Amino acid sequence: SFPTRRSSDLTEMKKNGIPAPSTIGFELSGKSDGATIAEAEMVWENRKIAWLLPEQEEYADIFKTNGWTVIYSSEKVDINVFGGDGK
Repeated sequence: SFPTRRSSDLTEMKKNGIPAPSTIGFELSGKSDGATIAEAEMVWENRKIAWLLPEQEEYADIFKTNGWTVIYSSEKVDINVFGGDGK
């Protein structure tokens, strides 16, 4: 089930020294009108890192264009994306 998967992903990230995300279920707003232009399952807002599920990968370019680093749920998360220190 979906929540169990998220929970196991979070557990795996924590085990690998990756900090907890700042927001789960994030909507990126457009600068002009504030409307939602992209969605991510989890984000680390202070680092501008977005973690996308397969069905959210269509938003990757929007996040990247807005200065975010995008990581995919289908890939192993590289700790170096977070500065390598887990803090």
